[in-house]
Amino acid sequence: MRNSHFLMRLYTTILLVVLCFIGQDLLGQDRQTKQELYKPFTILIIKPDTAFIADSLRVWADSIESRYISRHYYAITMLDSMKKWADEDGKRAMEERIERKKLEEMDAHNFKYYHTLANTTLFELGVLFNTQYWEKNFLSKPANIIEGVSIDKAELFSYNLTKIGQRYKVDYIVTFEDIRTDRKNGIGTLSYITTLFSTNEDKVLFKKKTEGNALVLDYKSFRQIASQKNINEKAKESEVHCFNYLDCMFTSAVRFSTEELFMVIAKKQKK
Repeated sequence: MRNSHFLMRLYTTILLVVLCFIGQDLLGQDRQTKQELYKPFTILIIKPDTAFIADSLRVWADSIESRYISRHYYAITMLDSMKKWADEDGKRAMEERIERKKLEEMDAHNFKYYHTLANTTLFELGVLFNTQYWEKNFLSKPANIIEGVSIDKAELFSYNLTKIGQRYKVDYIVTFEDIRTDRKNGIGTLSYITTLFSTNEDKVLFKKKTEGNALVLDYKSFRQIASQKNINEKAKESEVHCFNYLDCMFTSAVRFSTEELFMVIAKKQKK
């Protein structure tokens, strides 16, 4: 009987110790910053130069482009309004931002609806890798893990990804091709091929077809993709934001390809 009680206490003690270590490990994950998880890297995303969409979607494509231009001028207006309430140093900083924004005017007018792939992918990778203000361990000046830029294909001097990587001195290059719309089971679908190239390994890490639908089915939040335990529940994404039929296809497809990119790069950059 004594032996039975002794064994019971022993098993209970071992169980508590194991649970304690598991709990500490989970708490450690909660406290881990992205700077502790990943090594910094740079990325170049090449904007696509064409897409094939149904004629019925042209009106939505025009809407995406006009909205992009409107947002450019709206951003300048908002910065100008904020400048009025800032102190002298703040006003100078705002003026610099306004001037930089004004220099982007031609870029805004040259924007094509299919550039959404590059711009949104760069933004989403930034959210996943860099510390955001809604994270519990946000610092006043957090160091970025990812530094990236998207460029027009017309700016390239070569189609060779190795040479491009050497020229721009980046760790990864992302390209998109064969962008087209279709209908599957009566639902509008956008598909394209995403390529991720590692300049350090001088090889393609993956080349995969992605599909996204107008209904934005199976959409994952950033929190679900990154499994970040330090993102506040109240601040996590709760809605899908898209404003027309074609934009919803892009929203869905980009999130799927971003997830693929994140999984591969995160594994490579893990400390």
